[in-house]
Amino acid sequence: MITVSRWLGRLILILYVLLVLVVLGARYWFLPQVDQWREPIADWLGQALGVEIHAEKIAVEWSDWLPVLQVHDLTLTDGAGHTTEIPHLQAQLKWQTFLKGRPLFSDLRITGLTLTLWRDHEYTLHVAGQTWQSPSATVDSDTVNHDFVAWLAQQEYVSLQQARFRWLDYSRLAEPLVLEQLEGVLRHQSDGLHFQLQASPQSGSGQSVQLKGHLQEQALAQQQLSGSLYVQLNELSPVVWRQWIDLPNHLLQASLDTQLWLELEQSQIHHVTLDTRIYNGVWESHDHGQLFARSLRVFASAPWTTFQAVAQEQPLEKRLLTQQALHLEIDGAGLRWEKASYFTEALHGERLRLVAKRLATAPSSTIYIDEFQLSNEDVTLSLAGQWTPLNQDWRAGQWDITGRIQDLQLAALYRYFPTTEIAESVVDWLKQGLITGQVSEGAIRLKGNLHDFPYQDPETGVFFVGGAFQGAEIDYYPTTALEKGWPKVENAAGFVAVRGAGLWVNQATAQLSPMPTEPVQAHDIQVHINNFYAPQLQIYAQTQGPAQSYLGLMTTTDLGEWLGHSFDQSQATGQWQVPLALRVDLDNTEDVTVDGAIHFQNNTLHIFPQLPPIEQLSGTLVFSESGAQAQKIKG
Repeated sequence: MITVSRWLGRLILILYVLLVLVVLGARYWFLPQVDQWREPIADWLGQALGVEIHAEKIAVEWSDWLPVLQVHDLTLTDGAGHTTEIPHLQAQLKWQTFLKGRPLFSDLRITGLTLTLWRDHEYTLHVAGQTWQSPSATVDSDTVNHDFVAWLAQQEYVSLQQARFRWLDYSRLAEPLVLEQLEGVLRHQSDGLHFQLQASPQSGSGQSVQLKGHLQEQALAQQQLSGSLYVQLNELSPVVWRQWIDLPNHLLQASLDTQLWLELEQSQIHHVTLDTRIYNGVWESHDHGQLFARSLRVFASAPWTTFQAVAQEQPLEKRLLTQQALHLEIDGAGLRWEKASYFTEALHGERLRLVAKRLATAPSSTIYIDEFQLSNEDVTLSLAGQWTPLNQDWRAGQWDITGRIQDLQLAALYRYFPTTEIAESVVDWLKQGLITGQVSEGAIRLKGNLHDFPYQDPETGVFFVGGAFQGAEIDYYPTTALEKGWPKVENAAGFVAVRGAGLWVNQATAQLSPMPTEPVQAHDIQVHINNFYAPQLQIYAQTQGPAQSYLGLMTTTDLGEWLGHSFDQSQATGQWQVPLALRVDLDNTEDVTVDGAIHFQNNTLHIFPQLPPIEQLSGTLVFSESGAQAQKIKG
């Protein structure tokens, strides 16, 4: 037993002496003369990395018993002749390098690198002799060089300093993209690779680009990429970047600050979270006009396929008609929508907020609108509900929306009526007739398919906007150069509603001023447009006021002509009660019918100056556009 122990001790001593000799030999004989061995070393490294390597000078230093290589003017050339130049490389070798026969580093620092990544016409990515299959590639995945990824994953620390990156895309015939001042770090930890890169794009392309990420150790061991990526882009111009990446063609101008979180599974992008801020954006669509935004924030979280469908402007069913989860938030300020074929004027939005989602567990592709808010000088609108798309046309889906309106200005109501669905004459009347007034608090309800809007048949859907109003001035039949009008309704208050294909003003009170002296009081006013497709304006009112004020209607309206100008020079005292009904065809404003009556209540009426007055006059004078008829007149 003592003999065995003695020989074992001697063997350990011999191995230790041999190890010391090897280390000392490597340190004091081989490594000081390493520059003489640079070509064999370059060949060895080139075979490990799959590229041709040439180095002008190699020197060695020592740090804590580990050799540190200093390599100058290193050139890597791939099979296609593309070169990658590294002015200076510092590498601290691991002792495992000599055991495994491939270069392994505990600290690798690369300075002044110009790295070129390029994509060929078959969508294969190439860099420094390595190839990867891009997401849209048709190349067999067996051509991917997984050895390089595995080798990179074994390096403890890699840093890039003062580097430069060039992106060449022969599949798009784009100009080269150049990133300057590239700095980066890669660290190998127990759970995988952690890396970070930041750079400045070429002039005119933006301010900065930053990339961070983590690749899982287990997936790398299986020659797969799984983990997470974070991308931050500041002050980028989509007009410039469209030549390198897919962006919606409708976006004409903007400055973008974007953050992207990408989840990778089995070398594929699985899920994307986007947070982008758009400044001074301009969108244009042949069908929907132009949209301007002073600022717009879009936050979205969805599977990669959804983002890909939107960026490539695929049909709506590929974007939305799925059961994959989606979360969307939009916040905007300073919005203007103009040149839309279905609105007469530009629409403005000082503030906009939308929160919507789609649940993966939902039985359909329904999108739930948790919050929609719009405010401008015309109205403050708050909505919630849901939308279930049915096919390619967004209008064909089923909408179910409920909400409230505040501070609706009646004078602006016409702007929100689509002329493609509602007669233009109705929009013109709303523009000219509703002069002032406000709905302080109201409700809105929409349910149905927008192809059936505004639901003339109640069986097809529901559309309602309504509330109490006050301070209104309504010029229901204005005076023009060709014809006399009727006096405006002033200081009106009541209830207004758009219901289906019609408009109603009910239970209103107001005053009219046929003469500037004393106004006439009106109550139980009703204003109806029963059908937006064949619009007939109908007005009903009960009025009461000074008789002399009513006589002003004889000269300011057509009433005097209908009564044969009998009352043009008349004078009267006391109070009259005059119920009035007026109907106007808005598509032909010359088509007017009037029904009314003057109820005398012991009045004095002086019809002609040369005749004595009629006193204690009572009875009724019924009139219309056809003439007048006395009923039970006494005096």
